[in-house]
Amino acid sequence: MFENKKYKNTVFLIQNKFYKLKNNFVIITAYNPMDNLLKEKENKAKNCLLYHSLKPLGKEIIFITGSSPQKTHQEPSFLIDISLNQGLRFARAFQQRALFWCKNNNLKIVYCENLFKLNIGKFTNRIEII
Repeated sequence: MFENKKYKNTVFLIQNKFYKLKNNFVIITAYNPMDNLLKEKENKAKNCLLYHSLKPLGKEIIFITGSSPQKTHQEPSFLIDISLNQGLRFARAFQQRALFWCKNNNLKIVYCENLFKLNIGKFTNRIEII
């Protein structure tokens, strides 16, 4: 299994203070499918398609950015209160290697191919308000 070790260090940038988090949600992006770096224009187009695919679910979509701790690599993403299985369907449809899944503030990286779950700590410890 290919594992991107950089995923473990991800922090999440959000513009407004979090009000009340749901107990379970996923964080998903369409940027850089299978870790292949695309041009910004392509990434934005893919993320726009993902957003419009999530919208019919009728759930609140929170814009959030997954970032390296040094802010040198960032991927605009969506936090949405859907099940892990639903999230995995979207992640696979947009050729993502993994997504982030949070249950009761416990954050995991879940790999789409084999469903390997890697616990990486408390979600609230990884939020940075920008």
